Amino acid sequence: MKVKKNYSGLMARTETFNCMPKLSKYSKVIAFRGILLLVFFQVVLLGLHFIRHHISNDEDDMVFKSVFGVVSDTGSWNTLYPVLLEAVQDGRQVEVHMSGASARQFRAGRMPHLDPRLRVTLEPKEGNVDDKETSVERLASFIVRRHWVTVVGASTSVEGSLGATLALCTSKAASGSLLVEDRYASALPTLQSIPTHCPARAHAPTICVSDRIAESLIASHTSFKGRVVVTGAPMFDREIQLLHSSESAQANQRRRVRDALGVQEEELLVLLAGQSAGTTEVLQVVLDAVKLLQTETLMHKAQVKVLVRPHPRAPAEDLQAVRALTLAAPLGLVFSNTSALAHFATSDSLVPGADVVVSGYSTTNYYAILWKVPGVVYVGTEILKKKFWKDKHLDMVPEVKEGAAWEVTTPETMKHVINHVQTYMKTHLVSPQLENIFNAQERLCKYHDGFAAKRVWAIISSS
Repeated sequence: MKVKKNYSGLMARTETFNCMPKLSKYSKVIAFRGILLLVFFQVVLLGLHFIRHHISNDEDDMVFKSVFGVVSDTGSWNTLYPVLLEAVQDGRQVEVHMSGASARQFRAGRMPHLDPRLRVTLEPKEGNVDDKETSVERLASFIVRRHWVTVVGASTSVEGSLGATLALCTSKAASGSLLVEDRYASALPTLQSIPTHCPARAHAPTICVSDRIAESLIASHTSFKGRVVVTGAPMFDREIQLLHSSESAQANQRRRVRDALGVQEEELLVLLAGQSAGTTEVLQVVLDAVKLLQTETLMHKAQVKVLVRPHPRAPAEDLQAVRALTLAAPLGLVFSNTSALAHFATSDSLVPGADVVVSGYSTTNYYAILWKVPGVVYVGTEILKKKFWKDKHLDMVPEVKEGAAWEVTTPETMKHVINHVQTYMKTHLVSPQLENIFNAQERLCKYHDGFAAKRVWAIISSS
């Protein structure tokens, strides 16, 4: 018996399931436009994400490449410039803020060899009523911009140490900050003020110092517990490289300076590096010493030449007093304002031609130690001792304490030094006292090999 299957119900259900409402032509257009709009917004969002990602990467790359330098005077500029050159040569974008003496020198056109790749920001010019920013505001707006690392040149001046403190306290550097000293003790005022202005950063910056003397002074005169690295002094790199090149190069430098000044080889050249105070007292000691020599040995005055190079910030009364002493000295003994000096920008550039370099505690004396000048003299008058204590918080010049230089306080002791040096220059015989000084200079200079700037940059680039 055949059973007839009834599929009508299934078919009915199937037909009911497959039935779809028909869209009008207008509805189809609306739906198609909605889909296109959705795709459009997705593309836009993806594009914005892509652009934001690349802009962020570009900004991060710019920050990584940017090095900000802060200098306030000649010493801090001389210290930082070789380091900034290392940064430029490594492909970094370098900007430097200048204030104080460094800004004045830049405006006066006394930095003709400045690398054009450095971008310079100057503090507002004094007396410029059109400038709406103060020096502090200009530095603050400079240093708070995002950048990779801040490098600050240490300074003992009031404006310099305040500027360094502000830069280290407010810097937005992604990789931290460095404070670089020129010789010694220049970082002390800043390290002593940071705990008051920004306690959280009291031990944050890395300090680069010239030698063990500088390192020990930070340990004994501050509460700083951060990183201190002995790198040598970048400001001496160029001189060291010249000194290490050859003996003939040294002889050529000596001849060039003396020829320009009109000083004969048999004449003893005493270079007096002036400071912002006390130059008159130093000159008086030197002139009285020469007078004693002439009286005792009947030495002709032409055998000694005294070259006075005043400090650029020396007060007018000090300059007038120096001029009065110069005019009162025997004819031909002292010369200062000669046209020949225009070829030498600083006292340091005159050092190669000198036999005796004398000052209170000028950096020029340290250049003389590097050049192995036999008569490196620090004059310890009461005025200069007080000023040295005020600037460095030290009782004695470290170079003297180390035995690497002479210290004189009277014309008699200055005469003693000139006698020693004159004998050495004529006979090349080294007295026991002079031999001790040369040995101490050798020990002191072992940290200066011409690569200090590279060491500082290596610390920066590894941060």
